Amino acid sequence: MPHTSTLFDLLWGKLSKRQTNILTEIVLALAGAFVLFLSAQVAFPLPGNPVPVTMQTLVLFQLALIFGAKRSAIMALTYVLQGAAGLPVFEGGGFGLLRLFGPTGGYLIAFPVCAYLLGLAAERGFDRRPSLALMSLILVHIVLFGLGSTWLSFYVGAESAILLGVAPFIPGAVFKLCLLALWTPALRRLFS
Repeated sequence: MPHTSTLFDLLWGKLSKRQTNILTEIVLALAGAFVLFLSAQVAFPLPGNPVPVTMQTLVLFQLALIFGAKRSAIMALTYVLQGAAGLPVFEGGGFGLLRLFGPTGGYLIAFPVCAYLLGLAAERGFDRRPSLALMSLILVHIVLFGLGSTWLSFYVGAESAILLGVAPFIPGAVFKLCLLALWTPALRRLFS
């Protein structure tokens, strides 16, 4: 499929006759990282599980569907680098390389990859219809679970990584993915 405009491109075109500049891109990257920080603070720890339930995947995937591959990946990378550099942006105010390379680090490292992949799908028009959006969201969530649980397996073993890092999150993932698959095409139609 050819490259098409993202929802952000559509809205920016209505709001401004100018193209974005480097300052706009920096502000967008920091704003996206800030929203990811906020979503990390909406956390629900699971007893006996190093991986908490957060709103991060919902926000990350919505950013990717709105801003496209490059912008959303930069937002996610900015967020991860802020935490690695010592800013308390991770869940529960966590920060640093020990947190990044701890049991949940694979999920964090997967964020820019997943944002890029889903953003690329949106740029190719997969955010226009709920069925295509859902298919893209499912595939990207498989990537997220795959990278996150593989990393987690180094700490708890492969079987426990699936039981702790994937299984408890499937019901929430189904809800979030369905919500995004319906919401994003509707948003696009609203602003078209």
